Order: sequence, then structure tokens, then C-alpha cells
Amino acid sequence: MKNALILGEKYNVNLDMLYTAVAYHDIGDHLDRENHEKVSAQILEKDEALNKFFFKSEKQVIKEAIEDHRSSKTGEPRNIYGKILASADKTVTIEIFFRRTYD
Repeated sequence: MKNALILGEKYNVNLDMLYTAVAYHDIGDHLDRENHEKVSAQILEKDEALNKFFFKSEKQVIKEAIEDHRSSKTGEPRNIYGKILASADKTVTIEIFFRRTYD
């Protein structure tokens, strides 16, 4: 959480969205380790309490970040929140993601 929020401040993202992505990203791990990123994203998607805090489009961005955070996933995360989450989760710098994207 701490690493993600440090990166979030550096890249000027919505910290509430980032915090939520980090809080939910492994929540499905105890249900299905092999597919925990999908399970966690589904749990977030079904959490109607979050509708008080986020627009539908923001929840979609958070969901994508959760789905994309897994280190074994091929390809880049679809959004900055996924890049930050993946980076903080496996302690790889986000600069690596950006270098790959723009090289």
C-alpha cells in the first residue's frame, strides 16, 4: 500500500481509486489462488457500496488494474493504476513500464 501510494502521488493519480485497487487486488486469493486477480476484480465489481464513491467508469478502471496486476500476466497493464499496482506489488519500478512503452 505504502509503495503504491508513493507512486500514485508521484504520478498524480486519484489516490482514492489507487487505494481501492490496492485494497482489493488480492482479496480473492483465498478463494482461487490461480485466478485470484479475476476473482478479486469480480468482488470489486459486485461491491455496490463503492457506487457511492466512484462513477461506473472509475470502477471499470480499478477493475482493470486489479485484473492486470498479476506478475505472470503477459503484456502491459491497461492503465496507470494497473502499472502502479503491478509495480508496487512486485517491487519493480514504474519507470521500467514507461521505458518499455515508449522505447
